Amino acid sequence: MFKYIFLTTAVLIGFDLLSPPLLSAPLPVTVPGIWQEVENGKGNLSIQKIPQASGGRLVGGYDPGKSTVVTFNVTTPMQNSRLYVRYNNAMADLGYMDVEVSGPGLNPAKTARLTQERSPRWTTFRWATLPLGRLATGSYAIKLGCPNNLACGGLDVAVLLDDLWNGLYEPPGQFDEKGPVGTGSLRLQYTTQWIGNTFEGAEENGKGRWVQNFAREVKVTPGGTVIAAADWDEAGRCVGLYRDGNVNKVTLKQTVGKPNTWGYGTASEA
Repeated sequence: MFKYIFLTTAVLIGFDLLSPPLLSAPLPVTVPGIWQEVENGKGNLSIQKIPQASGGRLVGGYDPGKSTVVTFNVTTPMQNSRLYVRYNNAMADLGYMDVEVSGPGLNPAKTARLTQERSPRWTTFRWATLPLGRLATGSYAIKLGCPNNLACGGLDVAVLLDDLWNGLYEPPGQFDEKGPVGTGSLRLQYTTQWIGNTFEGAEENGKGRWVQNFAREVKVTPGGTVIAAADWDEAGRCVGLYRDGNVNKVTLKQTVGKPNTWGYGTASEA
């Protein structure tokens, strides 16, 4: 079965999903790993309240050079440990966070700089991840900091787990008042099959077939429709619906204010 995503305003890529995925474990039935709220760490904390964060709070307002230390107690050795950090970043540019992991067997401490991808709004969260390898039992201190002369978004949750999924697992993306919703997801594996110019372009306002100029968010429905959302598309396709080599001919219009197809009125998370 083909699914589709795009490169430019007139190009589609077709690709095959690999089946079965090359995984060493199925999707977990319970949320795996050790979870720590970053705002419970030690250091230069500036707590902000936001409903979409775990527990409704996160560490925000990081200034360059500031850091927070979160402690993990590993009771069972991890053969292929991986760190996940949930963050938000709606700044104009990428954000960055420096990670330093110290504990048994890590001499010197493991260090890395992770990138925070930009999202259209502060209520959107993503996961940054860092493979750590084998960890023995014991206490590990993980320092999360904002690099000097760089910007850093908010930090919500840190997760340390034994990666049984070859880097394809991602923790739950949504949270409610009880905690994470679901047990996470596995990224799809695929091979590219073809690239081609497909559609005839825009017609009168609100109609026509073309591929929007970019996408901030992309989701795939259980039925196989790709939903792609952009902040702006000059011809009016801020939300595109793609399936079976086709795209919706009648564009989606905003439901608030003037019912046109341009701009932020129809753009959203996919």
